Amino acid sequence: MSQKQKYQRVTQVSPTANRKQVGARTKIIVGIIILVIVVGGGLGIFAIIRQHNTPSNVFNISVSGGITGSIDINTVNVCGTSQDNAGYEIDASGSINNTSYELLLLIPTYQQPGTYSTTSSGATATVSLTEMSIGSQAWVSQGNAGSIVVDNTSHSGTISATLVSAATNAHAQITGTWSCV
Repeated sequence: MSQKQKYQRVTQVSPTANRKQVGARTKIIVGIIILVIVVGGGLGIFAIIRQHNTPSNVFNISVSGGITGSIDINTVNVCGTSQDNAGYEIDASGSINNTSYELLLLIPTYQQPGTYSTTSSGATATVSLTEMSIGSQAWVSQGNAGSIVVDNTSHSGTISATLVSAATNAHAQITGTWSCV
């Protein structure tokens, strides 16, 4: 027997042993794939559930009168009760007809969900809309008729108020719904 034949004979594996090795390797690979799918799929399901349950900011607010259009909110800076529970505030930035504005809803005496009035006699809320390019161009409720309603979730509600331009004394009506966290 030549040296080459001896080597081939020693290293040659029987077909049955070879199938067992391939079967074992296949089982390990399949097990790893199943593990990745189960764990990854589980995380994927968690991510989908988490994403589905994550509240989003939705503002459907429009203005008519001295300013006309819908407010397209792109940033919510603050939304909800203050850390010391001293009030409720929504501070959001957006645009009306491509002009940048800041919307501010304040309820300094916030206690719980409910209706807060902007009316001068006993006003418990304030609404302002400020044009960002002209920082002094503010429209404010200044005790005019209106209200902010915070619903039972404390994360959404409605707004309806008359705003007055501090610069021109023009009037605008702001109405709509909001939802944020």
